[in-house]
Amino acid sequence: MFRKPVFRKFAAAGAAALVAGLAVAGCAPIEMGAAAIVGDQPITLANLNTSAVQLSQGVSKYPGVVSLTQQQITQQALSWLIRFRINDQLASQDGIAVSHAQAQAALNQVVSGAEQQAQQSGVTNANQELILVANGKNGRASRRERV
Repeated sequence: MFRKPVFRKFAAAGAAALVAGLAVAGCAPIEMGAAAIVGDQPITLANLNTSAVQLSQGVSKYPGVVSLTQQQITQQALSWLIRFRINDQLASQDGIAVSHAQAQAALNQVVSGAEQQAQQSGVTNANQELILVANGKNGRASRRERV
């Protein structure tokens, strides 16, 4: 079951780790082919490129609704990859495992709330893919990413 205190802990720790990681990025050892290094694990340029291409394809499906430059697409893709890596590390440290069913239930809850907000704002075609793309994530939420 999804517990709010655990989520808040991950959100706060993830944000702090992201800020700290970005602050010392210039001090980290350089690894060929790495777009970023989280802990001692690289996020490869190939992985970043795949995520950016997928996000770009999603953005192109919603012209006028979602507008991101190529630089913003790359930044959003890298940001999500870093968040997922940090969340995986924190979960592992705390012995927390999230099943596919739990991840899907959390995603469904978030999408439902976002759809309601979109309808209140006059967006009538909101769906999971549009919501993810509008938030800088490609339209597919994988199990690995621990939504």
